[in-house]
Amino acid sequence: MNKTTCPLDCYDACGVKYEAGKLKGDPKHPISRGYLCPNLNHYLSEPRILAPRFKGNEIAMKEALEILTTLLHDARDLDTLYFKGQGNFGRLQDATAHFFAEYGATFTRGSLCDGAGEAGVIAGRGESLSMPCEQIAKSKVVVVWGRNISVTNSHFMELIEDKILIVIDPVKTELAKKAAIHLQIRPREDFALAALLARFVYFEQIENYDFIEKFTVDFDYFVDFIRSFTVRDLTEKTGLELEDVLCALMLIKDEPTAILVG
Repeated sequence: MNKTTCPLDCYDACGVKYEAGKLKGDPKHPISRGYLCPNLNHYLSEPRILAPRFKGNEIAMKEALEILTTLLHDARDLDTLYFKGQGNFGRLQDATAHFFAEYGATFTRGSLCDGAGEAGVIAGRGESLSMPCEQIAKSKVVVVWGRNISVTNSHFMELIEDKILIVIDPVKTELAKKAAIHLQIRPREDFALAALLARFVYFEQIENYDFIEKFTVDFDYFVDFIRSFTVRDLTEKTGLELEDVLCALMLIKDEPTAILVG
C-alpha cells in the first residue's frame, strides 16, 4: 500500500491510499476522512495515455526521451521563457521550475493563475490566507460567491450543512437551490454587487474600522471610488432586487460569517 495526496487543483488536498490497483480515501485525513470525491474516485477508470506519442504515433519511452533531449539541446542557445500558473500547491508542482532553472531559462514574476488577485487581496486585507475549515464550522452564515462547492470540493458540503447559506451565482446550481438566499446576478457583474454591498456597509457604519486601519491602504480612496456609483445603477447592473441584496447584507451583519469565493 502506498500513501499519497490528491494532485488535482482543489482546496482539500485529500489523503489517498493506493493498493491493488485501486484508490481509497485516507480515513486519517482531517477533511475528507476516507471519502474521495467523484473527480478522483473514478480517476483510474478514465482512458489514459499509457505510452509516449510522437507525431501521432506511439513510441518507446527510450526513444521519446532521446527526441526530447535532442529538442532541448538544440533550443538551449535560444532565449527560453518559463511561464506557468499555480494550480495545486503540492511540492511536485515545483519540480518543473527546478528543471528549467538548471536549463537556464528566464523566469517571470507573478503567474498565469492568481498573482494579480493575490496582490489585490494583500492590498485590501493585509495578507492572503486561506480560511481554515474550523472557522467555516464555527460560522452561522456561509456566503458562497461564484463557487460550486458540491462539484469542486464536495467535502465542504458537510461543513455548511446546518448553516444559513447565501449563494451568489448567475447559474442556479444544485447548491443554489439549497440556499436561503440565491443572488442570481447577471454574468460578469460581480463588481457591481461588491460595490453595492460596500456602499451599504459604509453608509450603515458597520465596517471594522480597527481592521481597516491596521491592514489596508488607501481606504479613503476606496470610499470615494464606490461613492462614484449610484445605488440605482449598481442594482440595475446586477439584475437583482435591492430588497434581496439588503436582506443578505443584514444576515452577514448580524451573524458570524464565512465567505467562500471562487
